[in-house]
Amino acid sequence: MLADAGLAPGRFFARSFFTYGHRNVIRAVASGLVQSGSVDGYVWDVMAEIEASLVAATRVIHASAPMGFPPVAGARLGDPGLRHAIRSALLAMPQDATGRAILATLRLDGFVTAEADVFASIAEMWHRTRDAE
Repeated sequence: MLADAGLAPGRFFARSFFTYGHRNVIRAVASGLVQSGSVDGYVWDVMAEIEASLVAATRVIHASAPMGFPPVAGARLGDPGLRHAIRSALLAMPQDATGRAILATLRLDGFVTAEADVFASIAEMWHRTRDAE
């Protein structure tokens, strides 16, 4: 939003820092350590469920358009069979009792395959932000 308004974060905020996690952003805002921060909507929703009193001490001032959910990433696997087995296990989780239990803990319905362009809007925002600095 700052980049779209022609402002660089370093010129807009008196100071900024990384909390190294979306949950930590919510904690920092709720405690008054900071006045604002950016949080993924999924994290916000899960935190609102499991730490409702903490999230209640904050408020959403802007919600972006929906974007691609973060991908499952890992080290490059030289063995295509292992890569296929991991992918198959993730995709099959909703059909398995243990998989459903894990998904419920994560507050997810399941995993899907997607093309890289699902993240195009995120990349575009990153470029606009980088170019504004």
